[in-house]
Amino acid sequence: QRFEMAEIACTDSKYPERIRPSVIEFMRPKPSYTIDTLDYLTQSYGEQMEFSILMGSDNVDRLDEVILLDIYPARELPIEGVTSQIIFDRMKCEKKLLIRREDLTKTVKNRNFEILLTAGAGDIADLVPEVVKALESNG
Repeated sequence: QRFEMAEIACTDSKYPERIRPSVIEFMRPKPSYTIDTLDYLTQSYGEQMEFSILMGSDNVDRLDEVILLDIYPARELPIEGVTSQIIFDRMKCEKKLLIRREDLTKTVKNRNFEILLTAGAGDIADLVPEVVKALESNG
């Protein structure tokens, strides 16, 4: 059912020729971890390919910790009444933070993550170099 929903979302997207769901998770040995899937995809398609992960809210609630950024307009106009607080309030994850975009680097600095997954829309990828730098400074 999730795969069919992903197919519909991709087909209805602004760029249906560039966005496709994959069945790779169904074909990998179980248990299948996201990091192993991303390694496999990178090895198979090269580092120039960009991959995104769609994650249902039920899976977000299983994460050890969530750092949620406020919603900010990147390439679109803000939608009145749509806020990160709405998402934050519905999350069942016990260890969660809601922060401003400009506080992300400061928030991740001096923390040790086994895995840090960033996901988002707009220009969230622009923050990756400074987040990596902050994490590297942890030693």
